[in-house]
Amino acid sequence: MTAETYTLGYGPASIAMTSSCTAPNHAQFFLNLLEPGMRLLDIGCGPGTVTLGLAEAVYPGEVIGSDLELKQTESIASSVEPSKANLSFQIADVYQLPY
Repeated sequence: MTAETYTLGYGPASIAMTSSCTAPNHAQFFLNLLEPGMRLLDIGCGPGTVTLGLAEAVYPGEVIGSDLELKQTESIASSVEPSKANLSFQIADVYQLPY
């Protein structure tokens, strides 16, 4: 298998662009399907800004944001409020998920 690369890369411009995405403006179609108490795995969550909104929608259900690149989830993971205890982030490869 050849190594795949993320087309946008992980530079500051890419992270800034993907960080502007939120659940209401990029996942509204999916938000309508979520209910409190659901468990959710967001694979390829990037910076986690959409994941944060998903966690709010299923609270108190568990949400795990997973991405291959640590740089993607560092900033949002450090800013998650303790009251958002239903949200965590994990570094994982979509081809070898630890679940």
